[in-house]
Amino acid sequence: MDLKAAIPFLIAVAVFAGLALVRMLVVVLIERQAIRAFRECLEAARAAGVEDAFMARFNSTASYGDSLDKIIRGWGAARIRRMYEEAIAKPT
Repeated sequence: MDLKAAIPFLIAVAVFAGLALVRMLVVVLIERQAIRAFRECLEAARAAGVEDAFMARFNSTASYGDSLDKIIRGWGAARIRRMYEEAIAKPT
């Protein structure tokens, strides 16, 4: 294979590698945002005295064997904040 034939292949490999890196970066940023939202909402729930209600809502969707990290990643920051707002609105 001569060099001229290999250049498009190498460019394609570089593009796919770049896209994979961008995708990985986006996933990490979204995960960090969800973890930060969970910590902030948990602290706010503690301060408001509704920690048990918040965690009850949070754990109600968990399946047996799910880790806390897996639940947080699956929900995302917006859903965690919504869950906190529900716990504040009507504590159990």
